[in-house]
Amino acid sequence: MQEASVFFWGVFFGYIVSAPLGPVNIICLQRSLYGNAFHGFLIGLGAAFVDAFYGALAAYGLAAVHSAIEAYLVYLKIFAAILLTTFAIKVWRSHPHLSRPNGSVGVKRSMLAAAMLTLSNPGVFLGFAGLFTLVGVTEMGRAFNTLWQFGALLSVGIFIGGALWWATFAGIAVKLRDVITDRMLEKLNHVFASVFALFACIALISAIF
Repeated sequence: MQEASVFFWGVFFGYIVSAPLGPVNIICLQRSLYGNAFHGFLIGLGAAFVDAFYGALAAYGLAAVHSAIEAYLVYLKIFAAILLTTFAIKVWRSHPHLSRPNGSVGVKRSMLAAAMLTLSNPGVFLGFAGLFTLVGVTEMGRAFNTLWQFGALLSVGIFIGGALWWATFAGIAVKLRDVITDRMLEKLNHVFASVFALFACIALISAIF
């Protein structure tokens, strides 16, 4: 039962962490609008691989020191609330811009660029750490025989969640290619930022009560 919980939490977190419209989403969107949805999806997978890596790293780190920090769980949840609030503000203040992609850049290079952009963004790691702390994912890891099994299952869930997001995003982009504007993308980011702000409030409330 705990195994299923860890996996589905991974899928959920992989989906929502991929959603805010940053540089990688814009690359995916450009390829979907001016190329085809499958190319956009492949580019998103580059980011999903790195998301899975960062998610596993955050899970391993928190699980390894869980017993040491258990006495400070209240402070950790407050810190998680701060991280999630920072993430929400960053997403809210971003201004995604859509332009026609350089036709000379192939899908493989764009996929690698998406992976490198995600790898260079520490906010992904901090976002996972904050969300894991909020729902107590590391406590679920106690049901596993080894830390490796726990991290691997969570990482697979994150990758699948990210892949689901990129498939959804690329498909919708093609359907709405005639109506998508920078202003619409900005409003979507405000929605995503509000979701992360809600998680921050939940973390703070759980720390206080």
